[in-house]
Amino acid sequence: MRPLDTIRSYRLEGDVVLPELGNQTMFSYWQSRLTDVFIEDIKKAGGVLCNLASDEMKGLFDWKRVEKEVRVITPEFQVWKNGKLASIVIYIKMSRGEMTRFILKNKIENPEELKKFSWEGFEFNASLSDEKKFVFTNGKEG
Repeated sequence: MRPLDTIRSYRLEGDVVLPELGNQTMFSYWQSRLTDVFIEDIKKAGGVLCNLASDEMKGLFDWKRVEKEVRVITPEFQVWKNGKLASIVIYIKMSRGEMTRFILKNKIENPEELKKFSWEGFEFNASLSDEKKFVFTNGKEG
């Protein structure tokens, strides 16, 4: 490999059009097929989903229906920067991975236990959180 070599796409994007299936996108093709199974699996596991996926992955499912039929908790990771909260992509990605590890390692089943997650200064912030959104902040306000 040389510095000017082209790197081909290695991800299969959800908005890829599938001419063989009437020009549907991958997401639209799979959405109806996956939503029922997804909801059924979540219900079997207690009816709560900790959504650590990127927003792009929501396209695989009828997300409004998912949120209607099961409890979805979406953790958000924000950093105090110049007196304001900022969402910094690299921290979001790393924090999602670490929270996944935390859930698996500790065999978390009760959603309230997610609030105990602490990593690299990120702590649960009750004043910014609600039933559907658990906000974890890093740093000090101001």
